[in-house]
Amino acid sequence: MKILLVAATITLLLGIFIEDEGFSWIEGASIYFAVAFIALFTSASDYIKNKQFLKLHDEIKNEEVNVIRGQYGLSQPCKVFEVVVGDIILIEAGMRIPADCILIEGMDVTVDEHEYYEDRETIVRKSVSTGENHKENPDPFLLTRSLVLSGSGRAVVCAVGKYSRISSVKDEDILGEGDEVMTPLQGRLEKLAGIFGKWGYFSSFVIFVCSCIFMIIQFSVEGTDFLDPKFLKNLVNYFTVAVAVVIVAVPEGMPLAVSLSMAFSIDTMKRDNLLVKKLEAVETMGTVTEICTGKTATLTKNDMSVQCFYTAGQFIVNKTKDTLVTCGLGDNIVTLIKDCIIFNCDSRVEMSDDAKYVPAGNGTEVGMLKFLQGNEMPIQDLIIRRER
Repeated sequence: MKILLVAATITLLLGIFIEDEGFSWIEGASIYFAVAFIALFTSASDYIKNKQFLKLHDEIKNEEVNVIRGQYGLSQPCKVFEVVVGDIILIEAGMRIPADCILIEGMDVTVDEHEYYEDRETIVRKSVSTGENHKENPDPFLLTRSLVLSGSGRAVVCAVGKYSRISSVKDEDILGEGDEVMTPLQGRLEKLAGIFGKWGYFSSFVIFVCSCIFMIIQFSVEGTDFLDPKFLKNLVNYFTVAVAVVIVAVPEGMPLAVSLSMAFSIDTMKRDNLLVKKLEAVETMGTVTEICTGKTATLTKNDMSVQCFYTAGQFIVNKTKDTLVTCGLGDNIVTLIKDCIIFNCDSRVEMSDDAKYVPAGNGTEVGMLKFLQGNEMPIQDLIIRRER
């Protein structure tokens, strides 16, 4: 770009002060116009990309976590930026910890803490400190933005915002971008552009030198003075041709085009409820050839229900809402089924927008709770009683 501006300046000055034609300055002005267009297009592209990231930032602010508040011990969704010290959050696999917490109840909880420790093992198993297991050196501390890989439990919030440990480790935006780092594909394109650039500069240099030698020989044969304006004009034209070769040969726009394409792709995926925080994630998934995954909640909607069950020597099909009442089972067996579901369930009950109790959590457990709810059992009271 700088070389092009130099060529445009020389061409414009020659057109204004040396050339006799009235419109010789147009060539230099057109180069300035092309440079201005490229600069404006690049600025507009960067603005669009930054706008996409700002929209992504707003989506992150809308992330929710389930907290337990109130005297009845029921959970309710809460924005991650509205979590306060003292809240008890429900830990589930796949979630990111919204604040620094201490695990007070949990089973098989493992988290990925690569945001904090890049030089050692980042997958850490967490366990509740009971006072009796001090020899095992339990680690109940959950750090902000750690990814829960497995397990479930509850944790109490101890520090939020600038008081959390992440603020002292990384002073950067919640997107986790910090200094802009090129993605793997952008790095390869940058390397490829460098190779093309070297050959482009070499070719332009050879073209310029050969053209100058040819012009010097021609002027020497014709006996033309080297101080003639025609000599300077031809020299500038050859220089402009060499610069044009460099501009055409160096694909500087490739990384920018890829970055713009991925930014728009992220916005498109957001409409499909896919929140992508890092550009390289799109490239990584683009290279995946095989995916090994569970069916439930991944390839299906995770909306499970009880179809049939076996108890007391009977195979009972769940055809109606009151199957437990009409299937002829004794009261003690119905109570046993109810207690087995309630006491072996980690799912929660939330209040819906239309003031109804709705089970939420693990798909299988939610299906079992809906089964009890369909049999006119007050699952919210049963869960509160269990907690007490």
